[in-house]
Amino acid sequence: MEDLVHINESNNRIKNIYQNRILDYDDSLVKIYGITSELDSVEAGAVLFYAADIIGRILGTPDVAIYQIANGDYCRLFSATSEQAKCLGKSVKYSAMTEMMTAINNKQVYVNKTMDEDYPLMASAIYRSDQPIELIMLWGLPFENMTLYHCNLLTVLGYMIYNSVERADRYLDALSTTRFITGTKLLAKDAFEELHHIYQDAMEKGFTEYVILAASSPLKMSYQQWSDTLSSKLRFSDYLGIDKNDNICILLTNSSIKDAQFIIQRFAEAGITCTPLKA
Repeated sequence: MEDLVHINESNNRIKNIYQNRILDYDDSLVKIYGITSELDSVEAGAVLFYAADIIGRILGTPDVAIYQIANGDYCRLFSATSEQAKCLGKSVKYSAMTEMMTAINNKQVYVNKTMDEDYPLMASAIYRSDQPIELIMLWGLPFENMTLYHCNLLTVLGYMIYNSVERADRYLDALSTTRFITGTKLLAKDAFEELHHIYQDAMEKGFTEYVILAASSPLKMSYQQWSDTLSSKLRFSDYLGIDKNDNICILLTNSSIKDAQFIIQRFAEAGITCTPLKA
């Protein structure tokens, strides 16, 4: 009798999986249209924040992280939907995750079949010129969602996110002459305030954290000198700009006040005082 009960439960699970698969297939075009519309409706520069949330909703997990590749060894966390999704930390030596990267470099979705705790349950990438530029990592994924169907779904989502990011980048590039102070990496007031709003909204939704530092110096420096001095000591993912109060500002992405102490100390040694404006 116990065996019959187990067989019946197993059959019901399989039936439910395929039933959901059919339902998902039936409204797949509606889903794709909805995802595209949702991505295109967010502000330029905010796509990757909301992409993590969309992936989680479609794939059935609350734990999604998107990392941006910084160099040949490390990637840095850009957006995450939960604490579990951040379990690898803010900076990950992805080159050491050979099993995952072998699949991704072959443009395949990685599935953690051995349930190795040091790896996400599923991972994919967003590619540019056939090279991965962002890594998508999924945790807390139901076992029945670790299928070829869901791998294909994640691949399609990756392409859609890439297209939305490209459209946003082209839009921002077209505005580059008005977004940046000429000849510098400093965002002009309106552009910096827009960026601040994007990060503030993303932080309120729990996708990221950030800190804004106001920089000052006893030396009188031009915008070009500020840009050169500050940018040489920051990560590729951080931003420089002028806020509405005319402060020279640094927006440290995915950072807490504790994380910012290292940057504050680094600039103090160079004679520049950095004061947190946003925690």
